[in-house]
Amino acid sequence: MSSSNNFEVGDAVWVRMGSSFWWPAKIVPKDEKVLIAQRQNNYTVRYFGTYTYSEYSVAELGELEKYVPGAHHEYPLCSNKKDFKEAIAQATDYVHKNAK
Repeated sequence: MSSSNNFEVGDAVWVRMGSSFWWPAKIVPKDEKVLIAQRQNNYTVRYFGTYTYSEYSVAELGELEKYVPGAHHEYPLCSNKKDFKEAIAQATDYVHKNAK
């Protein structure tokens, strides 16, 4: 995982969804076929669980490893959604398989 100010393609991250909660995602290449307007200084992400794409500035991203299930942490989560539980399972599996 890169430092919180410089993410790399393949990094698992939290994405701030509006002002209320965070969702797990993965940084993907800007050239991946994405039907969004890609801005130069933003990161393109693919959400775990929904497989949809979006882009965010570094201020809207956080390191996924900071989340520990059941522990108090800085990211308010959308834990009551079924899709969110699947996203967490996928993100956790991805992080474990890609641990450096």
